Amino acid sequence: RRFRAFEGLTVMEPTRVETGLGRLGFADVNWDVDGLEETNGATFARSADRTGLWQDWRHALLDPGGGAVLRPSVRTRRAPQQWVYRNSIAALMAGVMACLLVFLEFAFGILQELTAESIALLFVVGVGVSFLVAPKLLRAGYLVMRNGSIEGNLQQVGLAVLETLQDIGQLQTPLKRLNVVVSKGTSDHYFSLDGAKPKEREVFLQSVAELLGPIESPKYMVRRRSRFLGQDRVDFHPVPDVFSGRKEQAEAFVKRWVRRVSDGDLVSVRSKQGRKMLLQARTSSFAAHFVPKAERMGRWE
Repeated sequence: RRFRAFEGLTVMEPTRVETGLGRLGFADVNWDVDGLEETNGATFARSADRTGLWQDWRHALLDPGGGAVLRPSVRTRRAPQQWVYRNSIAALMAGVMACLLVFLEFAFGILQELTAESIALLFVVGVGVSFLVAPKLLRAGYLVMRNGSIEGNLQQVGLAVLETLQDIGQLQTPLKRLNVVVSKGTSDHYFSLDGAKPKEREVFLQSVAELLGPIESPKYMVRRRSRFLGQDRVDFHPVPDVFSGRKEQAEAFVKRWVRRVSDGDLVSVRSKQGRKMLLQARTSSFAAHFVPKAERMGRWE
Protein backbone atom coordinates (compact mmCIF):
# COMPACT_ATOMS: atom_id res chain seq x y z
CA ARG A 1 0.00 0.00 0.00
CA ARG A 2 2.85 2.37 0.79
CA PHE A 3 4.48 1.76 -2.58
CA ARG A 4 1.18 2.42 -4.36
CA ALA A 5 0.75 5.73 -2.54
CA PHE A 6 4.19 7.32 -2.95
CA GLU A 7 6.36 7.90 -6.01
CA GLY A 8 10.01 6.89 -6.25
CA LEU A 9 12.78 6.29 -8.76
CA THR A 10 12.79 3.13 -10.86
CA VAL A 11 15.88 0.96 -10.70
CA MET A 12 15.53 0.10 -14.41
CA GLU A 13 16.74 2.26 -17.26
CA PRO A 14 15.55 4.74 -18.31
CA THR A 15 15.07 6.13 -14.81
CA ARG A 16 11.53 7.37 -14.16
CA VAL A 17 9.46 8.42 -11.19
CA GLU A 18 6.45 6.19 -10.56
CA THR A 19 4.42 4.43 -7.91
CA GLY A 20 4.15 0.71 -7.30
CA LEU A 21 6.41 -2.06 -6.11
CA GLY A 22 7.39 -2.89 -9.69
CA ARG A 23 9.76 0.09 -9.85
CA LEU A 24 12.22 -1.85 -7.67
CA GLY A 25 12.71 -4.49 -10.35
CA PHE A 26 11.88 -7.46 -8.13
CA ALA A 27 10.27 -9.34 -11.02
CA ASP A 28 13.71 -10.23 -12.39
CA VAL A 29 15.34 -11.12 -9.06
CA ASN A 30 16.52 -14.66 -8.32
CA TRP A 31 15.02 -15.38 -4.92
CA ASP A 32 17.89 -17.40 -3.50
CA VAL A 33 20.70 -16.45 -1.10
CA ASP A 34 22.99 -15.10 -3.82
CA GLY A 35 20.17 -13.22 -5.51
CA LEU A 36 19.05 -11.59 -2.27
CA GLU A 37 22.58 -10.56 -1.36
CA GLU A 38 23.09 -9.06 -4.81
CA THR A 39 19.78 -7.17 -4.61
CA ASN A 40 20.47 -5.86 -1.10
CA GLY A 41 23.98 -4.79 -2.10
CA ALA A 42 22.68 -2.87 -5.11
CA THR A 43 20.02 -1.19 -2.94
CA PHE A 44 22.55 -0.06 -0.33
CA ALA A 45 24.90 1.21 -3.05
CA ARG A 46 22.15 3.33 -4.64
CA SER A 47 21.16 4.73 -1.25
CA ALA A 48 24.76 5.69 -0.45
CA ASP A 49 25.23 7.47 -3.79
CA ARG A 50 23.56 10.75 -2.78
CA THR A 51 24.93 12.68 -5.75
CA GLY A 52 23.72 10.02 -8.15
CA LEU A 53 20.27 10.02 -6.56
CA TRP A 54 20.01 13.79 -6.92
CA GLN A 55 21.00 13.56 -10.58
CA ASP A 56 18.55 10.74 -11.24
CA TRP A 57 15.67 12.71 -9.71
CA ARG A 58 16.65 15.79 -11.69
CA HIS A 59 16.85 13.91 -14.98
CA ALA A 60 13.61 12.02 -14.37
CA LEU A 61 11.62 15.18 -13.59
CA LEU A 62 13.23 17.80 -15.84
CA ASP A 63 14.61 16.05 -18.91
CA PRO A 64 11.45 14.70 -20.63
CA GLY A 65 10.48 17.55 -22.96
CA GLY A 66 11.45 20.25 -20.49
CA GLY A 67 9.57 18.79 -17.54
CA ALA A 68 7.75 15.60 -16.59
CA VAL A 69 4.07 15.50 -15.70
CA LEU A 70 2.18 12.92 -13.67
CA ARG A 71 0.41 10.44 -15.96
CA PRO A 72 -2.01 8.05 -14.25
CA SER A 73 -1.45 4.63 -15.79
CA VAL A 74 -2.07 0.91 -15.57
CA ARG A 75 0.91 -1.41 -15.64
CA THR A 76 0.53 -4.93 -17.06
CA ARG A 77 3.08 -7.68 -17.61
CA ARG A 78 1.21 -9.54 -20.30
CA ALA A 79 -1.32 -9.06 -23.08
CA PRO A 80 -4.03 -11.60 -23.95
CA GLN A 81 -2.23 -11.89 -27.28
CA GLN A 82 -0.90 -15.39 -26.52
CA TRP A 83 -4.31 -16.98 -27.00
CA VAL A 84 -5.96 -14.52 -29.37
CA TYR A 85 -4.76 -16.07 -32.58
CA ARG A 86 -5.31 -19.82 -32.38
CA ASN A 87 -8.52 -19.79 -34.42
CA SER A 88 -7.33 -16.82 -36.49
CA ILE A 89 -4.10 -18.53 -37.50
CA ALA A 90 -6.00 -21.73 -38.27
CA ALA A 91 -8.32 -19.79 -40.58
CA LEU A 92 -5.39 -18.11 -42.27
CA MET A 93 -3.61 -21.43 -42.78
CA ALA A 94 -6.75 -23.03 -44.23
CA GLY A 95 -7.22 -20.15 -46.64
CA VAL A 96 -3.60 -20.11 -47.71
CA MET A 97 -3.57 -23.88 -48.26
CA ALA A 98 -6.75 -23.73 -50.35
CA CYS A 99 -5.33 -20.96 -52.53
CA LEU A 100 -2.03 -22.79 -52.84
CA LEU A 101 -3.70 -26.01 -53.98
CA VAL A 102 -5.76 -24.21 -56.59
CA PHE A 103 -2.66 -22.39 -57.81
CA LEU A 104 -0.64 -25.60 -58.10
CA GLU A 105 -3.45 -27.45 -59.82
CA PHE A 106 -4.08 -24.94 -62.55
CA ALA A 107 -0.86 -22.93 -62.88
CA PHE A 108 1.56 -25.84 -63.02
CA GLY A 109 -0.78 -28.46 -64.47
CA ILE A 110 0.10 -31.11 -61.91
CA LEU A 111 -3.29 -32.74 -62.46
CA GLN A 112 -3.09 -33.01 -66.22
CA GLU A 113 -3.75 -36.73 -66.05
CA LEU A 114 -7.24 -36.12 -64.70
CA THR A 115 -10.20 -35.77 -67.01
CA ALA A 116 -11.78 -32.42 -67.75
CA GLU A 117 -14.82 -33.40 -65.69
CA SER A 118 -12.62 -34.18 -62.66
CA ILE A 119 -10.77 -30.89 -62.95
CA ALA A 120 -14.07 -29.01 -63.27
CA LEU A 121 -15.40 -30.77 -60.17
CA LEU A 122 -12.25 -29.90 -58.22
CA PHE A 123 -12.56 -26.31 -59.35
CA VAL A 124 -16.17 -26.09 -58.17
CA VAL A 125 -15.23 -27.63 -54.82
CA GLY A 126 -12.32 -25.22 -54.50
CA VAL A 127 -14.55 -22.22 -55.19
CA GLY A 128 -17.09 -23.47 -52.66
CA VAL A 129 -14.45 -23.94 -49.98
CA SER A 130 -13.07 -20.49 -50.74
CA PHE A 131 -16.49 -18.92 -50.17
CA LEU A 132 -16.83 -20.77 -46.87
CA VAL A 133 -13.35 -19.83 -45.67
CA ALA A 134 -13.28 -16.25 -46.98
CA PRO A 135 -15.19 -14.59 -44.07
CA LYS A 136 -13.00 -16.27 -41.46
CA LEU A 137 -9.92 -15.54 -43.54
CA LEU A 138 -10.74 -11.84 -43.81
CA ARG A 139 -11.53 -11.59 -40.09
CA ALA A 140 -8.34 -13.47 -39.20
CA GLY A 141 -6.29 -11.12 -41.34
CA TYR A 142 -7.99 -8.13 -39.71
CA LEU A 143 -7.25 -9.38 -36.19
CA VAL A 144 -3.65 -10.31 -36.95
CA MET A 145 -3.00 -6.90 -38.52
CA ARG A 146 -4.54 -5.06 -35.58
CA ASN A 147 -3.08 -7.27 -32.85
CA GLY A 148 0.23 -8.23 -34.45
CA SER A 149 2.39 -6.89 -31.62
CA ILE A 150 1.86 -6.78 -27.86
CA GLU A 151 1.48 -3.00 -28.06
CA GLY A 152 -1.05 -3.35 -30.87
CA ASN A 153 -2.95 -6.03 -28.98
CA LEU A 154 -3.16 -3.91 -25.83
CA GLN A 155 -4.19 -0.92 -27.94
CA GLN A 156 -7.18 -2.89 -29.25
CA VAL A 157 -8.09 -4.00 -25.72
CA GLY A 158 -8.02 -0.37 -24.59
CA LEU A 159 -10.13 0.76 -27.54
CA ALA A 160 -12.71 -1.96 -26.80
CA VAL A 161 -13.01 -0.61 -23.25
CA LEU A 162 -13.11 3.03 -24.36
CA GLU A 163 -15.75 2.46 -27.04
CA THR A 164 -17.96 0.58 -24.58
CA LEU A 165 -17.67 3.45 -22.11
CA GLN A 166 -18.99 5.69 -24.85
CA ASP A 167 -21.79 3.22 -25.66
CA ILE A 168 -23.10 3.25 -22.08
CA GLY A 169 -22.80 7.03 -21.64
CA GLN A 170 -19.75 7.20 -19.36
CA LEU A 171 -17.85 9.65 -21.59
CA GLN A 172 -18.55 13.34 -22.11
CA THR A 173 -15.44 14.01 -24.19
CA PRO A 174 -15.88 13.12 -27.89
CA LEU A 175 -14.21 9.83 -28.73
CA LYS A 176 -12.13 11.39 -31.52
CA ARG A 177 -10.38 13.61 -28.95
CA LEU A 178 -9.33 10.67 -26.78
CA ASN A 179 -6.17 8.67 -27.35
CA VAL A 180 -5.34 5.31 -25.78
CA VAL A 181 -1.58 5.31 -25.20
CA VAL A 182 0.34 2.05 -24.72
CA SER A 183 4.03 2.44 -23.93
CA LYS A 184 6.64 -0.24 -23.36
CA GLY A 185 8.85 -0.37 -20.29
CA THR A 186 11.70 -2.74 -19.53
CA SER A 187 9.44 -5.75 -19.00
CA ASP A 188 6.05 -4.09 -18.60
CA HIS A 189 3.54 -2.20 -20.70
CA TYR A 190 1.71 0.91 -19.54
CA PHE A 191 -1.82 2.07 -20.37
CA SER A 192 -2.82 5.72 -20.20
CA LEU A 193 -5.56 7.87 -21.73
CA ASP A 194 -4.82 11.30 -23.19
CA GLY A 195 -7.41 14.01 -23.71
CA ALA A 196 -9.84 12.73 -21.07
CA LYS A 197 -11.31 14.41 -18.03
CA PRO A 198 -10.06 13.09 -14.67
CA LYS A 199 -13.26 11.11 -14.01
CA GLU A 200 -13.19 9.59 -17.51
CA ARG A 201 -9.54 8.63 -17.13
CA GLU A 202 -10.23 7.10 -13.73
CA VAL A 203 -13.04 4.85 -14.94
CA PHE A 204 -11.05 3.84 -18.04
CA LEU A 205 -7.92 2.87 -16.12
CA GLN A 206 -9.92 1.04 -13.45
CA SER A 207 -11.74 -0.94 -16.15
CA VAL A 208 -8.48 -1.90 -17.88
CA ALA A 209 -6.93 -2.97 -14.56
CA GLU A 210 -9.93 -5.20 -13.80
CA LEU A 211 -10.01 -6.67 -17.31
CA LEU A 212 -6.32 -7.61 -17.39
CA GLY A 213 -6.06 -8.52 -13.71
CA PRO A 214 -6.87 -11.80 -11.95
CA ILE A 215 -10.43 -13.09 -11.87
CA GLU A 216 -11.90 -12.49 -8.41
CA SER A 217 -15.68 -12.07 -8.12
CA PRO A 218 -17.04 -10.67 -11.39
CA LYS A 219 -20.69 -10.78 -12.38
CA TYR A 220 -19.81 -11.59 -15.98
CA MET A 221 -16.84 -13.01 -17.85
CA VAL A 222 -15.66 -13.10 -21.43
CA ARG A 223 -15.13 -16.73 -22.44
CA ARG A 224 -13.12 -17.75 -25.45
CA ARG A 225 -12.96 -21.34 -26.65
CA SER A 226 -10.24 -22.50 -28.98
CA ARG A 227 -8.84 -25.73 -30.32
CA PHE A 228 -5.10 -25.99 -30.86
CA LEU A 229 -3.11 -29.11 -31.82
CA GLY A 230 -6.12 -31.29 -31.08
CA GLN A 231 -6.68 -29.88 -27.59
CA ASP A 232 -9.62 -27.78 -26.43
CA ARG A 233 -8.87 -24.76 -24.30
CA VAL A 234 -11.07 -22.18 -22.62
CA ASP A 235 -9.79 -18.77 -21.55
CA PHE A 236 -11.58 -16.18 -19.44
CA HIS A 237 -11.42 -12.47 -18.66
CA PRO A 238 -13.53 -10.64 -16.08
CA VAL A 239 -15.94 -8.07 -17.47
CA PRO A 240 -15.13 -4.75 -15.69
CA ASP A 241 -17.58 -3.73 -12.98
CA VAL A 242 -18.66 -0.58 -14.83
CA PHE A 243 -20.12 -2.82 -17.57
CA SER A 244 -21.71 -5.32 -15.18
CA GLY A 245 -24.64 -3.29 -13.86
CA ARG A 246 -26.96 -4.58 -16.57
CA LYS A 247 -26.65 -7.50 -18.93
CA GLU A 248 -27.11 -5.19 -21.92
CA GLN A 249 -23.97 -3.27 -20.94
CA ALA A 250 -21.95 -6.47 -20.54
CA GLU A 251 -23.17 -7.61 -23.95
CA ALA A 252 -22.11 -4.26 -25.42
CA PHE A 253 -18.60 -4.80 -24.09
CA VAL A 254 -18.37 -8.34 -25.48
CA LYS A 255 -19.54 -7.01 -28.85
CA ARG A 256 -16.68 -4.48 -28.84
CA TRP A 257 -14.24 -7.16 -27.65
CA VAL A 258 -15.21 -9.46 -30.53
CA ARG A 259 -14.80 -6.62 -33.01
CA ARG A 260 -11.43 -5.47 -31.69
CA VAL A 261 -9.65 -8.41 -30.05
CA SER A 262 -10.98 -11.93 -30.59
CA ASP A 263 -14.06 -14.12 -30.70
CA GLY A 264 -15.76 -14.67 -27.37
CA ASP A 265 -19.09 -14.98 -25.58
CA LEU A 266 -20.61 -13.64 -22.39
CA VAL A 267 -20.88 -15.86 -19.30
CA SER A 268 -22.96 -14.95 -16.26
CA VAL A 269 -21.59 -16.36 -13.01
CA ARG A 270 -24.94 -16.15 -11.23
CA SER A 271 -26.11 -19.51 -12.53
CA LYS A 272 -24.91 -22.85 -11.20
CA GLN A 273 -23.02 -23.53 -14.42
CA GLY A 274 -21.59 -20.02 -14.32
CA ARG A 275 -20.23 -20.54 -10.80
CA LYS A 276 -18.48 -23.70 -11.97
CA MET A 277 -16.92 -21.72 -14.80
CA LEU A 278 -15.82 -19.06 -12.31
CA LEU A 279 -13.92 -21.66 -10.31
CA GLN A 280 -12.35 -22.93 -13.51
CA ALA A 281 -11.49 -19.40 -14.59
CA ARG A 282 -9.78 -18.58 -11.29
CA THR A 283 -7.40 -21.49 -11.70
CA SER A 284 -6.84 -21.56 -15.44
CA SER A 285 -7.22 -18.03 -16.85
CA PHE A 286 -4.14 -16.46 -18.38
CA ALA A 287 -4.12 -13.63 -15.84
CA ALA A 288 -3.74 -16.09 -12.96
CA HIS A 289 -0.50 -17.43 -14.40
CA PHE A 290 1.46 -14.19 -14.51
CA VAL A 291 2.55 -11.88 -11.71
CA PRO A 292 2.35 -9.11 -10.86
CA LYS A 293 -1.23 -8.47 -11.87
CA ALA A 294 -2.30 -5.38 -13.75
CA GLU A 295 -2.06 -2.50 -11.29
CA ARG A 296 -2.98 1.17 -11.09
CA MET A 297 -0.07 3.54 -10.72
CA GLY A 298 1.16 7.09 -11.24
CA ARG A 299 4.05 7.72 -13.59
CA TRP A 300 5.98 10.92 -14.28
CA GLU A 301 7.04 11.29 -17.90
